[in-house]
Amino acid sequence: MTDTPDSTAPTTADGAPAPSQSVGKYALFTVVAVLSTVLDQVTKIWVRKNLTLYDEGIPVIPGFFDIVHAENPGAAFGMLGGAENRMIFFGIFTVIAMGVLLQMLWQLPKEDKLQNLALAFITSGAVGNAIDRVDKQSVTDFLRVYTDNPAAKAKLIEWFGTAEWPSFNIADAAIVIGLGLFIVHWFFFERDADDAESPADAKKADAPASAPAS
Repeated sequence: MTDTPDSTAPTTADGAPAPSQSVGKYALFTVVAVLSTVLDQVTKIWVRKNLTLYDEGIPVIPGFFDIVHAENPGAAFGMLGGAENRMIFFGIFTVIAMGVLLQMLWQLPKEDKLQNLALAFITSGAVGNAIDRVDKQSVTDFLRVYTDNPAAKAKLIEWFGTAEWPSFNIADAAIVIGLGLFIVHWFFFERDADDAESPADAKKADAPASAPAS
């Protein structure tokens, strides 16, 4: 007996099966995104209240990692910091990015928790920095990574012109974590799934259908 598609199953506009949905999928996304955003905002508020802007900050690992107070009016690495209409650009970009992220979440299989976490972290990073831009037209950065080792410092300055990474925040870190989870998924899960089809299965799929019995 041949299985026939369920005509009552939900489909997309092009007739493809609709993505699987569940309360748990959206609950996981919401909890992680909200907690990450709250952590980002709480740490930024503490930095603004307790550290002087562009002061030496608090050494955590001397010669390598400090807590500082910096304000970035631009995007990553200070790009567009002096652009006159940068806030309009950032607003449009954030709205488009949020739409894409939510569409990806809707299309995500409910059992794919790794990519769910990735989307949650990236969303929280976008929202956290967007809150800063709406509130004060700049983003608070406070995590400073650098080196005071003479040999390493000299080489880094020779190669890159600086011996420190631009200061960043929890929202930036969340975006990097999210992208990293996507890379892990692609290398260790999606590629494994693509390789799971055996040559025999592929050969069978390519073989012509047998003629019906008379």
